[in-house]
Amino acid sequence: PVPKRVQELIPVHRISEDGIFELEKKPEDAEKLYDKAYWFEDANFSTMDDDGKTEFLKLWCKTLNSLNVSYKILVMNANRDMEKVKAQVFLKNEDPEYEKLTRSMNCHMEQILMEGLSGMEQVRVLVISCKRKDVDAARNFFRSIEGNLQVNFRTLKSRLISISGIERIRMLHDFYRCGKEAEFQYDWDTLKKGKQDWHDIISPHVIKHGQNEYGEYDGSCIQMDGRYVTALYLPVFPASLNPDVIKRLTSGAYHLIFTMDVAAVPMQYVTKRLEELLMQNGRAIEKQQETRNKQHAYSSDITYEKRQEKEELESYLDIIHDNDEKMSYVALYAVLSADTRQELENHLVAFRATAAEENLMFEPAYYRQIEVIQTAIPTGARYVTDMQPLFTQPVSALTPFIVQELYMPGGIYYGVNQISKNMLIGNRKMLKNGNGFTLGVTGGGKSMDVKIEMMQVLLNTKDDIIYVDPQNENEEFTPKLKGEFIRFGSATGHHVNPLGLDTWKYMDTKQTFIRDKAELMQAVFSMIQGGSLSAQDKSILIRC
Repeated sequence: PVPKRVQELIPVHRISEDGIFELEKKPEDAEKLYDKAYWFEDANFSTMDDDGKTEFLKLWCKTLNSLNVSYKILVMNANRDMEKVKAQVFLKNEDPEYEKLTRSMNCHMEQILMEGLSGMEQVRVLVISCKRKDVDAARNFFRSIEGNLQVNFRTLKSRLISISGIERIRMLHDFYRCGKEAEFQYDWDTLKKGKQDWHDIISPHVIKHGQNEYGEYDGSCIQMDGRYVTALYLPVFPASLNPDVIKRLTSGAYHLIFTMDVAAVPMQYVTKRLEELLMQNGRAIEKQQETRNKQHAYSSDITYEKRQEKEELESYLDIIHDNDEKMSYVALYAVLSADTRQELENHLVAFRATAAEENLMFEPAYYRQIEVIQTAIPTGARYVTDMQPLFTQPVSALTPFIVQELYMPGGIYYGVNQISKNMLIGNRKMLKNGNGFTLGVTGGGKSMDVKIEMMQVLLNTKDDIIYVDPQNENEEFTPKLKGEFIRFGSATGHHVNPLGLDTWKYMDTKQTFIRDKAELMQAVFSMIQGGSLSAQDKSILIRC
């Protein structure tokens, strides 16, 4: 039915706190469509060698094979809260003597931030849907498959995270009201107790057909509150798929929702249908041969089309019986948005050109923009059924995994991810073992890398820095950072006494101090002697 208001365009009827959506408004005793969404972490697929990618795709194929339900896999380029990122990443030293150094480091990091996806972040979402009579039955169903899914994703070096109801509402709000993400300041209690309908909170104020430069409605885009949105679909799948195709399609620095919609087909129906088609093909071949025999054309063979059809059907049955693969109906959608029509056209040209290089000929969904958009957003709704049958293996080639991002709030800048071009922010204090080393060729920038890390520790923390400098590289550099340079040597007056009593005050007891020194001297004399010490040597050392 034609909606009477924009709120009715949102394909969700009711929501629950744990993130389960009821998508259909039906009588209580009728089966209704429910869905649940999960974030999943990226994995380092692009950095693997060919053998590693092959093994990874086998595991991904196994994961998809375990899903006997309808599901969607989405990769979304969404706005990143740049002010929040800057607050977490930028240096905050207030010492006026370090003001120039702090500003210089922050300018460098801001420049890196704007590269890569230019202030955007990529989000990966898995949406699973099912038909059940009530939400409790749906909840039990989702709980039953979550355990197996989480194990499979851990095998892929990823992690599956359930999305709460308020976070799912926020996700829809960020799409429908793109650019106004900061306006969403709601929690579950506010939605539950408030008099305002949650549909009103997330829906746009106006949706209308987009106009071209001549003021005509061409059916290729719509406008949401003045923002232009276009939906594309893939009418025909190519003969082969590159496993890096999603990486290429989602690498553009523009708002994008890339959706793979999958509907599982029961295997008993697939096998039965293929066997029926094979029998029909056999009868057609026999009929051809009988006709030619009547014409005394005994040497002529059957037509190429029938032979090709027979080989394809037999190969499909072999795939099912030998590889235990399953068949699904699959559709690919892409939803792009921009502030102006011209900007949207530029994004559209870039996306379709990249897709064409992979033999993916995406087409605008003319006069079906709303239906495709409702199908492509992160819910289990499906308003478009232009889907094509594929086995699990080609579906697994559409892997959404690209490369893991290192982003630990409160950490320091460690460079740029060479795949995604995003900043690497790490905090070694949060690791089980915070040790590290820098490896590289001579002249490759190892010393500079260490100095950059040291500068950030100096400017952003209260930590002490002890720098062992055998080549005296930082003798002039250290006093400028309010440090103390101590040169050890027989001629300098500075020395280290391994048997000094200064450390006694840091020990619990005298016995602890003696044990610590005994172990130290055993190690020293073992090195001097060039081998392990005898029991007699150890006894003498400990008594001394």
